[in-house]
Amino acid sequence: MNSSRKPESHVWGGWEEVIIYFGLEDLTPLVERAHAVQRIRDGTIEEFRAKFAYSLAHPGHPLERDEVRPFRGLMSEINWAVETRWPGP
Repeated sequence: MNSSRKPESHVWGGWEEVIIYFGLEDLTPLVERAHAVQRIRDGTIEEFRAKFAYSLAHPGHPLERDEVRPFRGLMSEINWAVETRWPGP
């Protein structure tokens, strides 16, 4: 692996994102402990708290700037892609 980070650090970061995404409030103390012992190296505990607060305030779209959306059918998705790439006049 070319990265200087240990492979498991990606797992910890993903675990933190799952907790944010699903609003798993009972697990936030574990995230705080993981930050305290530097298991999660991307971001800070303050950033986690801000993201978690956002997710609780926006349960229908818990991650800011998240491009994941429900699949609404092939034609709808094609139309969205065309409109996004080539906006009309």
